[in-house]
Amino acid sequence: MATAEQFFTPQNSRMCIFYEYIRESTPKQARNEFKKAKQNVELKTIMGWYSRFKMGHYGIDLPGGDPKDINKDDLKVGLNDEDEIKFDEHFAEYEKQCQDVPKFNFEFFDENLLGFIDVIKKIAGTTIKKEDTKNEYIVKEMEIFVNNIAQPKHVLIGIEYCELMNEKAQTDMIEIYHCDNGVVIRRGKQTKVLEGDEYEYINMAAAACNEILFKILSKQIGFFKIGADRRDDNTDRFFQTFTDLLNKHNMEFPTDGISSRLIHFGFVFNLKKLAIHYDDNTFSREDATKMKEMFSEAGKMEACYFNNETFDVAAIKSSLEMGLNSQETTIDRTTIRVAPQRIFMEKPI
Repeated sequence: MATAEQFFTPQNSRMCIFYEYIRESTPKQARNEFKKAKQNVELKTIMGWYSRFKMGHYGIDLPGGDPKDINKDDLKVGLNDEDEIKFDEHFAEYEKQCQDVPKFNFEFFDENLLGFIDVIKKIAGTTIKKEDTKNEYIVKEMEIFVNNIAQPKHVLIGIEYCELMNEKAQTDMIEIYHCDNGVVIRRGKQTKVLEGDEYEYINMAAAACNEILFKILSKQIGFFKIGADRRDDNTDRFFQTFTDLLNKHNMEFPTDGISSRLIHFGFVFNLKKLAIHYDDNTFSREDATKMKEMFSEAGKMEACYFNNETFDVAAIKSSLEMGLNSQETTIDRTTIRVAPQRIFMEKPI
């Protein structure tokens, strides 16, 4: 059986371009198909061959043989003056088509996430459906988790809620996955693929989280969990993008380090409890001081949890005590619970 490298000869690659052309794929869609096969084909090369095919020149070999690197002018070989003008016109049309592809708008999020946004609207009481306005809802728990170790990489957004007069909990969640040619959104058994360079899972997830929290801001969130399984460039990009989007909504949100940013969720949102999980020792004395400020400003906050397998527990306890002026407490587990005047350990969340 031939390998991909053996199959994708210049001639076979051009035959694949012709196949995409007769399928009426756009040049970008054709390039995405090559990406699925781990092949990099320049967009302008595809547009050039499309321009020849559109004129009725269906041959996949150029007169006089192939130059080492085919460019736009090479693809005009064998055309008369009139055809060259038509080639340029078709090429310009394809360029405009590629430029006119709607870009993913981070500031105006218009993706319904397979109906997940409708659920958020129902909980927030902003839905236009009459049947959804009969009940008032409570948000019991919400979670955002960046999974960078799992393959494919993805961001999970989950919510647990119930009716005010009925404590039976309902849960819903979406996952936004990285893929080579866009993103994949999954909600239960439903999946949706968004293809194109304009889609990138970190940016999509950050915008989705921002939109969800902005819509549900009027509700108190009983327990908010946020974290990542590993700190890396993707994690930092997610929280930085998330921060930038929140700031556009005029919400105070500091940008002086991952751990500090997460801690400040305590008074940015209407929370009772906050849980932070991080696979990196990012907690400091400055963070403890910020927590002291957080508890003084957020009167409804009952506790904040830190869960980290690599924490230096004694050092964190010391930092918290300096920040919160708490009494000595024995710490013997890996999850720290901090209340306004107490520090103690609980079982990991």
